[in-house]
Amino acid sequence: MVENSRKRRRIIGQCEEGKPQGAMGKWPCARAEMQVKQWFGVVPDFIITLDAECCRACGDAEFMVPRRARALPRRPRDGCIR
Repeated sequence: MVENSRKRRRIIGQCEEGKPQGAMGKWPCARAEMQVKQWFGVVPDFIITLDAECCRACGDAEFMVPRRARALPRRPRDGCIR
């Protein structure tokens, strides 16, 4: 498992546009778009990626509670930020 953190904050999810973005040329962009189509059948408006370890450790209610944009506390030993 690779720890995903930035500025001492654990990243538990991200959202990005479904269509490949960035400084890619036409060929790499077309390949990335084809891969997204193979995964989902279409190019979605957005792709949401969540930390599977945190999702596994959280209960349903805990998982669904919206978080405000703030510095998150260090994660406890069970792996999920509360």
